[in-house]
Amino acid sequence: MYIGIDGGGTKTACAVCNDDLTVRLASCTLGSCHIRQVGAAGIERVLSDALDFCAPYLTGTPASQVHVCIGLAGYGADTSTRADIEAAVVRACGAYDSFVTSDIDAAHAAALDGGDGIVVIAGTGSIALGKRGTRTQRCGGWGPRFGDEGSGYWIGQACLRAFSQQSDGRLARGALLQLVRAHFGVTNDFDVIGMVEREGAHRRRSIAALTKVVVEAARQGDAAAIDILHAAARMDAAMVEPIVTSLFAQDTDGVDAASGADESVRVAATHGAVGVAAAAGADEATPSSRIAVSYVGGTFLAKEFILDPLKTLLPASCTLVSPAYSPTLGACIRYRQQHGA
Repeated sequence: MYIGIDGGGTKTACAVCNDDLTVRLASCTLGSCHIRQVGAAGIERVLSDALDFCAPYLTGTPASQVHVCIGLAGYGADTSTRADIEAAVVRACGAYDSFVTSDIDAAHAAALDGGDGIVVIAGTGSIALGKRGTRTQRCGGWGPRFGDEGSGYWIGQACLRAFSQQSDGRLARGALLQLVRAHFGVTNDFDVIGMVEREGAHRRRSIAALTKVVVEAARQGDAAAIDILHAAARMDAAMVEPIVTSLFAQDTDGVDAASGADESVRVAATHGAVGVAAAAGADEATPSSRIAVSYVGGTFLAKEFILDPLKTLLPASCTLVSPAYSPTLGACIRYRQQHGA
């Protein structure tokens, strides 16, 4: 029995699955368990709450046969917090077998079913991760102060800029203006300034939530909103290109893989039995001669407004594929790979 947990900076999702991951018995969503936001005690508390929710679905299963597989935001990159996170996981999991990896690694495993390729992750923040055999390379992930291009936070900031420009006439007024007013419940546009500032520690999350406003405005034909989402696609593609160049450009014999000369150096993901529905703009199958590129995160709920341009902006050696699994199961897939399950 597996309990898959996706512990992000915004929320924590968990699911109970049988041994082949094809049946989800239960799922729930809790608050953040990022160590910088809630500390080690907060991680332990959120994980304990998740496991308490799952317990009724584990009746009759010995604790030693329950594998709790966790992808955690903030795990791995900062070595100073690694031991604290691992100790919190062990305390929360008790007698259960536990496994923890980064949320980025788990997202990659889920999207490409453990296969080689590149995954763009664009939720509140943004990063891309490429894997080829035992080699990995990341791009982006620099945080909101001077990075996270194409993320929900980035889109939200662009939304507020477009809102201010539509309000005072620098941009042609469109659906975005009225939708932002409705989102904040204001009649005086300048009131938005104070409302955003008063969010304090939650400001990044609240700004990222404006992504839904931008998507709705785009669906209503707002030119500024469409431009914002197309720009986000350009930012996503920009993270993929250096990974392709560095990780996939040449095989071990020096053959130029980007030209398609050696098909064996590119491994497409094999999608699993509980893959999510194909999103607009993604290819259903990946030829073995192409680099599989997939995507995870709330910004991709924009569907055709990001996925269609992203498909055309990727390097010619790449093919955009739908994610095979939910990120909740990513750590389970990585655990099974490492333990030969």
